[in-house]
This record gives sequence, structure tokens and C-alpha cells, in this order.
Amino acid sequence: MTHDFDARFSTAADYLIARFLAHQKLENYITLKLVQIENPNAIVEVPKSNLRWTASKASLVELIYGLHTTRCFNDGHIELVEIIRSFEKLCSVDLENFHKVLTEVKARKMNRTKFLQSLQETLERHFDDGDAYRQL
Repeated sequence: MTHDFDARFSTAADYLIARFLAHQKLENYITLKLVQIENPNAIVEVPKSNLRWTASKASLVELIYGLHTTRCFNDGHIELVEIIRSFEKLCSVDLENFHKVLTEVKARKMNRTKFLQSLQETLERHFDDGDAYRQL
């Protein structure tokens, strides 16, 4: 499989390493699901993520609040604080003062959804450039 081979960015062993890592992740996923099946009430620790939020905390709070208000998680049957705590773990960020940040976002005089609008504009531009499917 050399359809995605680029000598500037990859080696002949990259495919093997990618398969090995994929198999490790699959094994972890299957093990987690087996534990959940055997004991549905078990609390399963979510593995530490490599993601790190590098934009502003206000942007992340704006995004999370937007997702929460559109009832994207658990059909809307979940508290905002639970979503916040999950994103803290996922993105390695501390949002302990998210209520204060949310109040500040709501109090903006102009462009209260600044991050979401920027996200939309960037994605639209990306799609318009025609590079959307080549880079995914």
C-alpha cells in the first residue's frame, strides 16, 4: 500500500507501525467493552488523551456551551458540568472557573459567539478551497 507514501514524511516502516498502534487501540477498546459487558455498573477510567486545548478557555467554554444547548450529548439529559469535566480530561485543560468564563461570554457586547463564528468561517473557507478531502 504505497498510495499515500511521501518520501519527505514517511518511511517504509510507517505502515507497519501504524498497524501495530491500531491493533493496540483495538485491543484496548475490546478489553474496555468486555469489562463494561461483564459489569455494567463498573466505573471505567478513560485513558489519558494526547489532545491539549491551545486556544483560549473562553473559546472552549463557548464551544461546550453551544454543544450543550443543542443537546448533542445524551439527548440533552446531561448536566453542563459533566460535559465540562469530560472536556477537561479530553483536552488536558482546567476549566474550574467555567461559570465565570460563561458569564463573560454572555456579557460580550458584540459577537457573543466569536469562536463559533470563526470556526464556521474557517471551515467554509476550507471547503471552498477544495482541500477538505485531501487533508482529512
